Amino acid sequence: MPEGPTAGPSRVVRANLLALAALIVMGAGVLLWQQPWRPSSSVDDVSYPDDPARVIDQQLRAMSDATGEELVTAAGGTETARTAAAALDLLGGQKVRFGYVDGGQAPTRDDGSTTVTVRVTWQTDGSVLPAAERASEVQLVMRPDGDRFAWAGTDHRGGEPLPLWLAGEIAVDADADAVVVALGDASDDLAELAPIATAAAQRAREELGETAADRLVLVVPPTDAALGRLAGRAPDEAAAIAAVTTRLDATSDAGAVVALNPAVFAEMDERGRRIVLVHEAVHQLTRVVGSRVEMWVAEGYADEIALRGDAAGLETSAGRILAEVRREGPPAALPGPQDFGDAERVTAVYESAWLAIRMLVEEYGDERVREFYDAVVAGAEVDVALREMLGTDLASVTARWQDYLVALAS
Repeated sequence: MPEGPTAGPSRVVRANLLALAALIVMGAGVLLWQQPWRPSSSVDDVSYPDDPARVIDQQLRAMSDATGEELVTAAGGTETARTAAAALDLLGGQKVRFGYVDGGQAPTRDDGSTTVTVRVTWQTDGSVLPAAERASEVQLVMRPDGDRFAWAGTDHRGGEPLPLWLAGEIAVDADADAVVVALGDASDDLAELAPIATAAAQRAREELGETAADRLVLVVPPTDAALGRLAGRAPDEAAAIAAVTTRLDATSDAGAVVALNPAVFAEMDERGRRIVLVHEAVHQLTRVVGSRVEMWVAEGYADEIALRGDAAGLETSAGRILAEVRREGPPAALPGPQDFGDAERVTAVYESAWLAIRMLVEEYGDERVREFYDAVVAGAEVDVALREMLGTDLASVTARWQDYLVALAS
């Protein structure tokens, strides 16, 4: 029997094409219904106030000059606001201002909230932090809440420091010599750090005398990343330091504190911790932050105070620079900013600065070197201060320091 016509396979092809077309139409319908390219369906459900920038500006004005429950209420009664108000009270904060900068015109997050840049200014009364005016730009997360917003979160902005009271929960331990402010999980270490800070402050004050500022203030964030946010520093820079004396968000040099990197500090032995804290205490208590003081003078003097009475020998305290001198001879000049910025040599640079001050103390005594140091911190040029306070000059000091290094290295 001959084969019949070939129309059967054509019908199958047409049926498959129709089924494929139907699937495409259904898929397109699902996409149109779900709209996955939109931020989130929850944004559509949020009732966003009309003229939001004006509403946010008015709310920030209501939050200004408010403290305690008044601030919490003005900010929408959130846990973020409650935590900030409690921290502000613990730190002796007052005269708070929230100034609108930009943002907030539309939702910027999947939950319908928005990020607003705000300039925060405040003052400290001196009961915990040094009395000073403070200011910084921060980012507030504002969540629509009826016809206004609720303050739902806070973060730092770029290189701007994050004010302490906006960084989360804090705990404070204070005595006549030192104050320790711990943030978040760092509060678990407060009982251990408080006596160390007090001992460092007492040691520094023994050497500095009555001209020192009132108390050492040590701020302890939970991580090096948190240190970077508080100090307005890049994460890699914050991770590399054990502690730094900084103004944080203070607009006055008198408002400086010592900020600790807990990760680095935890790896140090008892001697290393003591030296670091006494060194930074000297910086804070002599108000060197913000001055035009030559770094070799500031860092060398702080190490001289921190290392007095240290039982370790020179090979421990100055081993890097002495090894360099043995290999290459002494440096051509006293260290400048570029030397302190050299990560590969920074330990040797600090040691060389310390030995310069140590040499001056051996030649002229503690009192006259302190007068020289105070003059430089007050703004005098190093060469002028050397002539007026010590009766010498920079060229002579440099040559004697080079000889001193060679003698110690031999």
